[in-house]
Amino acid sequence: MQTNTDYNFLNQALVLANKCLGLCSPNPAVGCVLVNPDQKIVSQGYHLAAGQNHAEVNALNNLTNANKNLTLYVTLEPCTHFGKTPPCVNAIIESKVITRVVYGYKDPNPLVNNKAKKILQDNGIDCDYMPIPEIEKFYSAYSYWLKNKKPFVTAKIAISLNGMIATEDSTSVKLTSNLIDEFTHQNRAVSDAILTTINTILADDPQLNARLGENTLKKKLYILDSKLRLPLDAQVFTTTQSITIFYSFDDENKELKLRKQGCKLIKVDRLQSAINLTSVLTHIGEDGIHSLWVEAGGKCFASFVNAKLLQKAFIYIAPKWINHGKIAFANGFDKASLPGKKTYRQYGEDILCEINF
Repeated sequence: MQTNTDYNFLNQALVLANKCLGLCSPNPAVGCVLVNPDQKIVSQGYHLAAGQNHAEVNALNNLTNANKNLTLYVTLEPCTHFGKTPPCVNAIIESKVITRVVYGYKDPNPLVNNKAKKILQDNGIDCDYMPIPEIEKFYSAYSYWLKNKKPFVTAKIAISLNGMIATEDSTSVKLTSNLIDEFTHQNRAVSDAILTTINTILADDPQLNARLGENTLKKKLYILDSKLRLPLDAQVFTTTQSITIFYSFDDENKELKLRKQGCKLIKVDRLQSAINLTSVLTHIGEDGIHSLWVEAGGKCFASFVNAKLLQKAFIYIAPKWINHGKIAFANGFDKASLPGKKTYRQYGEDILCEINF
């Protein structure tokens, strides 16, 4: 029988899963708590990275006292197959201390889906699936990636009240407040990778990492750079975890220099005089990236929208006016005509428009 207590403990497991969101691809982030018959958490664990122990195994390994008759709460259905690590159902059974398992999301991976319950019950362990909206939302990118073999794509862009992103000569302008900048860094942190364009690199020389308080997190970076113009002294060479460049025009000299700098180069075809974004997302999906954060200019943003390749977008609207500026949406639409469900909320002095396509 499922109770409010089950719901509360699954949410405790979800808090742990959030600690590793954006760090585990191609595996999903997972959190787990072990609870004794007195309804107290006696151990917990989460999945740190692909190839390392899963959340259930870490929770079992973290047990410090003799315990029995424990309930294991985990955000995702325990795995039943051998990958880089053995099946978690085996660890649960072999522990001899778990009498019940409650999980919050059925793993859509066909190697696992709906198999754990029977295996555990056949070994005398009760098993309940308890779906809750918070966990379903948490795994939306993972499910999208498994179904479509492409990442769940979120793009952001900041604009002035009159729809500008820069001055007429493309000089970058600080539009938004520090509060919404923190929102950007939070989203970078929980995304598996970031995508930008060479124009953004050349204009701003950004770091494109996640900076939260005193902590800095390097992320995998993808760059759309058809002619391989990435400067060898760009900050991203030291501030990111890895760099993959999508290009279209051969230049052996540039290719050699960028590869020596550690870049991975992928040549892709062109579509309507631009890099084929569908091909780009296919390659990124093959890398095991579940969630992709796109941070570039108006042209890139519009290209993703027009190609219907976004699942979510954030438009930051700053209370500023730029005379003779560079229009954000120059490809035949404006923010009012964007498809998708829009919600607005105030973020400090800025307005955040969230669009779900």
